[in-house]
Amino acid sequence: MQLGLTMAGSIGLGLAIGYYLDRWLRTGGLLLVLFILLGVIGGGITCYRQIMDLDRSDERPGSRSDSDTE
Repeated sequence: MQLGLTMAGSIGLGLAIGYYLDRWLRTGGLLLVLFILLGVIGGGITCYRQIMDLDRSDERPGSRSDSDTE
């Protein structure tokens, strides 16, 4: 659930920034598209890092997995 919220938040933030910059600078949607793309890329990178951190926490010594509980 956290990954979905991270991705949605990044895209939403990019959308809001792009929208208001377009209104302020009158660029006709160019900055909106640019910041949405930056939000997708930033959200993807953040989600990837979160997944890798979960994978690393499973490999720590002393962590319990299903095979350890037998």
